[in-house]
Amino acid sequence: MKACSFWGIVAIIAGVGAVPAEISQDAASQLAPRSKHSSNHGRDSHGEESEESSIPIGLPVLEIVADNPAPTKKSISVRAGPNKPDGQREAVAATEIARRVISSMNEEFAGGVFYRGDTRPPSEVFAHGFSPQGTDADLHHHLNFAGNSRYVSLTLSAATAERYSRGRTGSKTDVGYVYMITPQNVPNGYFIPDIFNEPAVLRNFEFAAAGDIPASSIVGCYKVYKDGKTSAWIRNKRFIAPKSNCNVMKRELCPHNEKTEKPSEKEDLKKHKNGAKPNTPKGKPEFEKQTSSGKKMESFNNKVTKNRFLQWTSNLDPECFQPISDAIKNGELDLRDYQLAFKRALSMVISDRWSQFDSVERAFASLANIAVDVFETIRTKVPTYFWRDVLMLLPDVAKNISRGATPEERLELANHDTHPAVVAWTYTPVGRVNELLAEKAAKKAPAAQTFVSVLNSVWSWTPLGWVFNHVFPLEPLIQEKIHVRTLPAS
Repeated sequence: MKACSFWGIVAIIAGVGAVPAEISQDAASQLAPRSKHSSNHGRDSHGEESEESSIPIGLPVLEIVADNPAPTKKSISVRAGPNKPDGQREAVAATEIARRVISSMNEEFAGGVFYRGDTRPPSEVFAHGFSPQGTDADLHHHLNFAGNSRYVSLTLSAATAERYSRGRTGSKTDVGYVYMITPQNVPNGYFIPDIFNEPAVLRNFEFAAAGDIPASSIVGCYKVYKDGKTSAWIRNKRFIAPKSNCNVMKRELCPHNEKTEKPSEKEDLKKHKNGAKPNTPKGKPEFEKQTSSGKKMESFNNKVTKNRFLQWTSNLDPECFQPISDAIKNGELDLRDYQLAFKRALSMVISDRWSQFDSVERAFASLANIAVDVFETIRTKVPTYFWRDVLMLLPDVAKNISRGATPEERLELANHDTHPAVVAWTYTPVGRVNELLAEKAAKKAPAAQTFVSVLNSVWSWTPLGWVFNHVFPLEPLIQEKIHVRTLPAS
């Protein structure tokens, strides 16, 4: 079987729009800017200078910038516009920076999310979000902790956020917090390593957001203790997950960009029928881009033939597949039900086994690569029997979701209490395709050959799909249980 281009597949399946996701009135009420006294930078509620309330992620540029960094009367903020917060440089979209995957000193970062270290507890942050201290848009002043900054510091690295979670050097608290933030509704800003080429700047991976970060964009947090240990995940009930369908997502989070050439659907279908690869938009798909070491990522076809893949499946046994196969043979469930249930089952197992990952950073890095890079999943040490537990849960979860009377009810059940690591995974190319297919499955749409072939082609190159098709082949059951129409003549 040949791997299809995900860009071509998404073009076949998805329509594209640009309607922003709505925010509930309860969450929207929390978005009003706060005063300096409640800001994360500056003074605390008693009017005294508080190190605990100022936890920037960025570099302490006192090491590389001249002393006396105080803002002058010629503050850049006077001249700053919406597209150039500092009056000089074009701001970049938070979504563009969040999608970057960066490697430095063997540290892997999961694309799609930001982190921020802060001493303030969730009771405050989940209610108010993050706000800048003031209006000074000078990046040197911001990095030098001069005060009155119009930026909120974020980072791509959870490890960096942990270093700042308990405060600055010399005034650290016993407990700090690392908050995870999606780029949804995060204002444009500057990725500091793109501007200042200093070692201390580069290792912090800071994104300076030029404005308020609403509570609805904060997924949750975990505690960081003095001894380096971390707590269980603390979910933010006010978090509003970005909708996966491109019709309601920001354009930057869609699997392909409308600005690129859209491939012909008929041409793609014709090529797919003949076994050829569909056309792709300009630019390389994510899995063909060069890695940080300069080497091209190998094709999925080469990956699944390597012996190391057996390490990943070694903890699976036939018992995992028996309930799945029985439900299909008995007509209780079909592949669409499992497609819809996969994300929910994955979330449940992650929640149960969260503490078994080596570290929070590695957990997110590993799970963000589910269905994108099998060997990355191995390298980042998914806990033993992790996938077995997912497979064992699938039938019960699928049956529960299938009880929903309407597509909306089924989707609500499938997306209930989604773990933040799974939210991060939905930003990956295959994660996006999984979301689109799940929405189709919720509607119980007729399984035309276009849908079935695309579904099975994509799914077969994911870890879960590979196991299914080799240990328990699904294609005969698909043909037996689902009416398949022929492709229209081209």
